[in-house]
Amino acid sequence: MYLIMKEKICENHDNLRYLRAKKIRERLQKLIVFYSRTKTILRRQNRMLKKTLLICVVLFLFANTGCSGNIKVSGRVTFTDGEPVNFGTVCFETEKNTYTGRLDDNGNYSVGDRKDGAGIPAGEYVVWLSGTMLVEEGEKKGEDNYEIIETERVHPKYTLPDAKTLKFEVKKGGNNKFDFKVERP
Repeated sequence: MYLIMKEKICENHDNLRYLRAKKIRERLQKLIVFYSRTKTILRRQNRMLKKTLLICVVLFLFANTGCSGNIKVSGRVTFTDGEPVNFGTVCFETEKNTYTGRLDDNGNYSVGDRKDGAGIPAGEYVVWLSGTMLVEEGEKKGEDNYEIIETERVHPKYTLPDAKTLKFEVKKGGNNKFDFKVERP
C-alpha cells in the first residue's frame, strides 16, 4: 500500500511538474507573440514618426522660403518729363496697414512689410509718396537762425493719402511692378 501511495504521489508530482512546465511554456509563447506584435507596432510607429517629422521639416522650410503669402511689389517713380523721383518713400496703404519702400537715386523702389523688398499681402492699395519736401536754409534771421524754406517737389495730390489719386491691386502670381509718373507742383 505504501508503494502504491508513493507511486500516486510521484505520479501526481510529475503531473504537477508537467502542468507547471506547460503553463510556463504557454506564458512564454504568449510573451513571444506579444513581443513580436509590439515590435511590429513600434516599427510602424517609428516609420510614421519619421514620415511626420519629414513632413514637418518640409512645411517649415516652405514657410521660411517665401510661401508666407507676401508678394514682392516694385517699380519706378518718375516725373512726367521722365526724370526719376530720387527722394522720399512710396507708401502702399490699406485701411489697416501701411507698407513702405524707399526711392533710390534712379526712382526705383521695392515695398515690404518688415523691410524694403520683403513683400506685402495681396489686395487693393492706395499709393502715395512721403518725404518729398525739400528743406533749405534761406536768409539769415538774427545771429544763428536761418529761415527754413520748404519746397514741394511733387504735386500735393500724390503726397496725401486721402487724395486717393493712385490705386494699385497686388495680385498673387501676377505682375506686381507698378511704375507711375507724377507731376511737379
